[in-house]
Amino acid sequence: MHKPQEILEKNGLKKTASRIDIVRLFMDNDFAISQSFLEHNLIQLDRVTIYRTLNTFESKGLIHRIIGPNNEVKYAYCSDHCHEGTHDDNHLHFTCLACEKTYCMEQESPKIELPSGYVINQSSILIEGTCEYCSEK
Repeated sequence: MHKPQEILEKNGLKKTASRIDIVRLFMDNDFAISQSFLEHNLIQLDRVTIYRTLNTFESKGLIHRIIGPNNEVKYAYCSDHCHEGTHDDNHLHFTCLACEKTYCMEQESPKIELPSGYVINQSSILIEGTCEYCSEK
């Protein structure tokens, strides 16, 4: 696993303390995280800094956006296949109704056939249920 500083450098980003802290939180969690999660866990950072950093990371291909239940926006760490301007996040997302965590699933989204003239820019399939951790309880 790479260090946060290496990830920032690889993506042409300055290695500021706030960016390092945010990358570390993404790396330390196996679920998608929201801006409010970051604000709660990084109280030394203000809301605007976190918001701008999330936008920068998304545009550079470090994270991808997931729209969850009630239109809550969460972000997940991208695979090495994502790059600036292109996201390879054509996979399913799963939200646990018990713990409210959202996970990226390895399974690809089903192929969608649209009528002629329609172009897909992005698609997202969100599955809701109970995650493996909550199922064990």
